[in-house]
Amino acid sequence: MKTDYTRYQLSLMENIVFGMGYLVAAAVVCIIFYDSFLPLILMLPAGVYVRRLFEEYKRKRRQQELYFQFKDMVQALAASLSVGYSFENAFIAAHEELTRTYGKDALIVRELVVIMHEIRLHKNIEDVLADFGERSGIREIHNFSQLVAVAKRTGGNMVQIMKTTAAGIARKVEVEMEIATMIAAKRYEQRIMLVIPFLIIGYLRMVNQSYICILYEGVAGRIVMTLCLLAGIISYFWSRKLINIGV
Repeated sequence: MKTDYTRYQLSLMENIVFGMGYLVAAAVVCIIFYDSFLPLILMLPAGVYVRRLFEEYKRKRRQQELYFQFKDMVQALAASLSVGYSFENAFIAAHEELTRTYGKDALIVRELVVIMHEIRLHKNIEDVLADFGERSGIREIHNFSQLVAVAKRTGGNMVQIMKTTAAGIARKVEVEMEIATMIAAKRYEQRIMLVIPFLIIGYLRMVNQSYICILYEGVAGRIVMTLCLLAGIISYFWSRKLINIGV
């Protein structure tokens, strides 16, 4: 069964876990900022938007996993072609190797099963890879399918194409890992700064509730706490954008 990697739909278990997690988080926010569960009713519609963010996060994680595994697939294809396998048979050898490496449930292994099945149906390998590139939503896989199509038509050096593609992906992965290492401390600081306001308010409520009780009484106090909550939400999205560095 073909997978569209440009979209992600939560499973039943993921929906249940997300729903419970969101309700708990929203309840904690209501208690800390409003000392009441009543605002929870108003926060429920926001769960639809948060769910979309979670789906987007899961989609990117799945694409990243496929991208890293695709690099190994290209390297396996290059090795098979180097020892004399035909292009179509190289996919069978790559499937056996990657199954031993990642297991039969890995994303790239499932895609190789689809590719081999369509090859057995005598479908054009260029069309099969082009479909994979479109479904993946990953630029490198799409470019790879186009390179293969051109090489098949013009009689290009398939082994060199595979090696060049694998080397290019490896360089990009290395750069991404370096960037991730460089901003790891900033990500950690971001999470701490987002949690600190909750910890401070929670601490004051436990130690000296009378010190901030005015913030939970009257319209002015509610407005101040709402503004604080909005400031925290805005700072989260702003900091997330700042540390989101692509290659």
